[in-house]
Amino acid sequence: EEIGAQTPWEATTFGQVCEYITVGYVGKMADQYVEDGIPFLRSLNVRPLRFDEADLAFISPEFHETLKKSALAPGDLAVVRTGDPGQCCVIPESLPEANCSDLVIARPGPELLPEFGALVINSSLGQGFVRSEQVGVAQAHFNVGSMKRAPLNLPPFAEQHEIVRRA
Repeated sequence: EEIGAQTPWEATTFGQVCEYITVGYVGKMADQYVEDGIPFLRSLNVRPLRFDEADLAFISPEFHETLKKSALAPGDLAVVRTGDPGQCCVIPESLPEANCSDLVIARPGPELLPEFGALVINSSLGQGFVRSEQVGVAQAHFNVGSMKRAPLNLPPFAEQHEIVRRA
């Protein structure tokens, strides 16, 4: 049975199927790190399709409280903004509470399976879009507006599950 044979895929964008898309904290951080506390993700922790806990930083619960806008939850998509833009992973259940710096955060709505969204962004098509949208001369950036415009051919939910399972 062919995938996509029954229900047509919907041509949409990440902005239309995500509850919101925002950016992680952008600012000086060196004096905010603590030995143990709330996990604080940086670009180096986001690899294609996987969270990498190597060199994971931590911030105090108090500082985390002041950074509500950049709080992460399991199922969120984290996308690298600067340096190696477009690498994307799903925040795992093992990080029930976390925050981040300089990442694009997309919270999928009910019709988008997070793992499918991550597959799309990391695909050659997704990466081509990221490259076409990069702004900045000295250092390439991928921003919130670009993420909202990122094209998405959205299959029905059951097909997203099957595609993720096969991938």
